[in-house]
Formats: sequence, structure tokens, C-alpha cells
Amino acid sequence: MRKGCFSWFGHVLPLAERFSLIRAHGFETSSIWFGEEEELFAEGREDDMASLARDAGLGLDYVHARYSGCSEIWTNPDPLHSEIFGRYRRALDYCRRHGIPNAVFHITRSNRRPERLDRGMEFLSCLLREAEDSGVVAAIENTRHNDVLDAVFGNFESPFLGLCYDSSHDGLARGSFGRLLADWGPLLRVTHLSDNRGLADDHLLPFSGTLDWNALRDSMDWGSYSGCLSLEVVPEERGEPGDFLGRCRESLDRLALLFGLD
Repeated sequence: MRKGCFSWFGHVLPLAERFSLIRAHGFETSSIWFGEEEELFAEGREDDMASLARDAGLGLDYVHARYSGCSEIWTNPDPLHSEIFGRYRRALDYCRRHGIPNAVFHITRSNRRPERLDRGMEFLSCLLREAEDSGVVAAIENTRHNDVLDAVFGNFESPFLGLCYDSSHDGLARGSFGRLLADWGPLLRVTHLSDNRGLADDHLLPFSGTLDWNALRDSMDWGSYSGCLSLEVVPEERGEPGDFLGRCRESLDRLALLFGLD
């Protein structure tokens, strides 16, 4: 089981340094935030980001597309000519060019559930065709509306459609924790593992909050999961980035042991 840490782990450092620190603390994989918040992306040097990861000895599990405005896919009368579609298509093409297997997308952002799903389904149908043509999995991340994911996964069937499972988001959504994995575990392609205390998306280290990790262990057959086990966490307090990444690795090792993956 390869273990990973998202390249943004709460410390403001050059990306090359972040990748180097992630690798130095025993992680095999990382990921890229595909948005202007990354300096190299803003400078039009996004191809350098993949090169930096590999120079550090890391594999890249996924690219995470910027999701601002993603709720518009359900309301825009012409979603295929929207800025968000171009942005998501660009992320898929980046993954294709750099041999990255997954692109992570949000399809809802606000607490308000979409009133109609037809336009969004049209958007996702075309996005899925782009994913199939690129040979890249479009991994849809759970946010607040798990029933919308149920509708999407029930409507499409493709080896290039997957689930990016965010444990903290799941803990804040209505419904039973881990139910998404119980229902859609065979679609799992990416993990965003973190904890919270039940009120906000805290991005705490696993076992630092109130989520029931035993329930998550029992929600699916983890032995059938062939992807990476990856964290998406930030520190609660300022400190040395290396110290935090050491705790990250300890937390992930403990979780892998609980899931029977170590």
C-alpha cells in the first residue's frame, strides 16, 4: 500500500521544498493543487510542478482542480461552455501529459442542494468523455450532498469515473458516516483522510478528532482497494514542518494498520 500526503500541508514553503520534506518522511506519493494559489501555476509553469515531484522521488497520485464556481454546473444553461468545464478539462489533459492517473473534482460547494440535476448530468457526461479520451479517472469528491453523488454514480458507468473519498466531509454530511464507502467502495480511487470535531472541516490528523475510524474500517473491504492511502491535513498549531510530517506518517501508519493494509 503506497502512502501519500497532499502537497499543501499547511506550511507556506516553495513546492520543491514541500515535496522534498514529504519524501524525507517516508511518503511515496503526493499530489498537485491545480490552481493559481500555487506560484508555479500562476506563473504558467505548471509543467514544472510534476517535474519537481519526480525529482524528489515522489509519484503523483492525483491533480486536484480548483473548484470555485463548481456549483454552477447545475444552473448554467450552457455548462459545456462555462469556465469551470474548461478548467476541469485542462486538469484532465495535464494528467494525461504527465502520466497522473486521477483528477479530483468537486461538483457541489454550497450547503444548498441543487434543485435540478439535468444540466449537471450533461456537464458530467461530457467531462467523463474527456476523461475516457485522456485515459484519466475523473474522481468526484464528496462534499456536503452525498445524495447527489449517489445520483451521479447511479447514472454513469465507466472505468474512468471514480470516487475521491474525503472522511472529514463525510463526517459533516447528513447520513451515516462511511455509508458512501459501503455503497460505492468499488469506485474508490483517491482518499482525502483527515479528522474533525463535528463542527467544521478541520483537516486534523486521523485520531485527533471525533470521527469513528472503526466504522470507516468496517464500511468496505479495504483489501480490495489498490490505490494510495493519502492524507489531506494541516497542523493545528505553528511548528516545524518536519515535525508535523513525522506525525502525519505515524497517523497514516496507524490508520493503515487499522484497515489491515500494513
